[in-house]
Amino acid sequence: MQTINLHNQGTVHNVMNDVLTRFIEEKQIDSFQKVSFLLFLYRHAVSNEITHEFARQLNFAGDPILEEVVNELTASGLLQQRSGRYILQNAPDIHEGLAHLVEAYEDPMARQALLGQLYRRRAVYA
Repeated sequence: MQTINLHNQGTVHNVMNDVLTRFIEEKQIDSFQKVSFLLFLYRHAVSNEITHEFARQLNFAGDPILEEVVNELTASGLLQQRSGRYILQNAPDIHEGLAHLVEAYEDPMARQALLGQLYRRRAVYA
């Protein structure tokens, strides 16, 4: 794994930490759509059910993309279906991984490294 170190006020900040890198690999988070989807669900934990309004808010091009993302995230263990609706799994490792994802995404340099990593992963598997 490649890490980027930033010097911020005399301290070194690890942009892409091992926890986040492992989480992305294990949960097969390999697209911007998946990152957007997970960030939205994590930030709206109280109302994290997937609906068509949800898809519209995320600016997905159409339901087929949403369905593909939901199916892949369910298969990777990040989502669960409950009463016909999908919600985030309530597991400590998932919560920790998503917290690291949110933290990385909020830092412009870390977000750039994250999106670069996703792009490289997609190019390898394409």
